[in-house]
Amino acid sequence: MGHDTAAPADPSQVVQSAWQDQDLWSAVATRLGDSIRRWRVAAAVAGVAGLFLTVLAGVLGERALGSRHAWLVTAGVLLLALVPYIRQKMLAPERLQAWVRARNVSELLKEAVYRHLMGALPSEDGADPAAPAPPGALARRCRAIKQTAQDLAGLAAATTPERRSRPSTLTLDEYVAQRVDGQIAWYKKKGEEAGQSARRLHAAEFLLGLAAVGLGALSGRDVPAEAGAQAAQQMVQAAWAVPWLTLVAAAASAVTAHLAAARLDELANRYYATYDLLKGLRDEWLLQPDHRAPEAARQFVDTIERAISSENGAWVSDWNKAAQGG
Repeated sequence: MGHDTAAPADPSQVVQSAWQDQDLWSAVATRLGDSIRRWRVAAAVAGVAGLFLTVLAGVLGERALGSRHAWLVTAGVLLLALVPYIRQKMLAPERLQAWVRARNVSELLKEAVYRHLMGALPSEDGADPAAPAPPGALARRCRAIKQTAQDLAGLAAATTPERRSRPSTLTLDEYVAQRVDGQIAWYKKKGEEAGQSARRLHAAEFLLGLAAVGLGALSGRDVPAEAGAQAAQQMVQAAWAVPWLTLVAAAASAVTAHLAAARLDELANRYYATYDLLKGLRDEWLLQPDHRAPEAARQFVDTIERAISSENGAWVSDWNKAAQGG
């Protein structure tokens, strides 16, 4: 699943080989994740559009539409038929789990490389715990990580990652700038994006709910008894509102389902919490008078990597539960 079959003699080549593997699995995860998000939106749009065309054809009738009536009904039925097929094939739990596992492999490889570069890769059995792990330990660690995703080798073989310039050595300042500050910025950006998307969808959900309540009242349904509207309900039974109530209710359900499937509220909370944690850990470390001492720096790297690993582990666990319907 890697790109280099021969064991390189130069330690820097070991690091570059590990970066290549990380780039590959990052590309696999990105491709799968983007595909799942696109198909999730496509299924929701197809369902609502199919129902809209069907309702429109029923409301206007064959007399008003003429030959277009059959086209509207056919298009509506075809769109509705696509929804279960898309969910079965493109949004299957197996695809979701493959995405989660590929991203997990990518993150574990990245952690291993950064730990190695900063001398914080856990030592092997029998080695001095305070001594930096040798390049061979990195190679073995990466191999063990990739072995957990051997069944996804076909996805990796079909993916061509973007080649990026990656470091073979890192100073402490470079680690803080590239890894720590980079992750702080990433979690802040992703948290804001998830929060803004959730806010927009919640607003749409609320407006569709209001429309459903209004149409329900006009159709003679769902008028609360405490409104004292029994007489009004009997007077304001608009038959035309019934099919549109069905459509609006379906659209509201689609928005709610998308919110739940994308887990935007949870992601916004988790990403912001991780951003805040990493920023706090960095600032606390900088305030230590001896923060550049080798042991303090090594402990700082270990703390940062554990925090990122913990967030990734929780992310994997939550998505696996979602894939299993938990």
